[in-house]
Amino acid sequence: MLKEIDNQVLSIIIKSIISIIGVVITILSTHIINFIKLKNNELIKNIGITKYNEDKKFALNIWNIVEEHFRLKEIATNVIDNKINMFNHELKRKCPYLTQEEIDFLRQTIAGEINKDKLN
Repeated sequence: MLKEIDNQVLSIIIKSIISIIGVVITILSTHIINFIKLKNNELIKNIGITKYNEDKKFALNIWNIVEEHFRLKEIATNVIDNKINMFNHELKRKCPYLTQEEIDFLRQTIAGEINKDKLN
């Protein structure tokens, strides 16, 4: 009889341990999945930032090419429009995946950075 009680108690203890392990595994799995999702989102964000910085670098180089072109040619009529058109054309050639809206944004970003030094 004592052996039966020991077996029942042991059975209950084993089932309890298995249940606790199951709960711990479930909780750990949830945390691991959330951690992986967080790292994945962080990686995607970093790739986006890297791509933006790469595109901005192209845009800055093209800006300098356009500035040099117009510094040498000094076309009096429609200089600004010609600069914008040339910048758009050259950046679209280097980065064909950019939309016109993205090109405009990059051009305005570069213009702001270049012109901030000219105002001081």
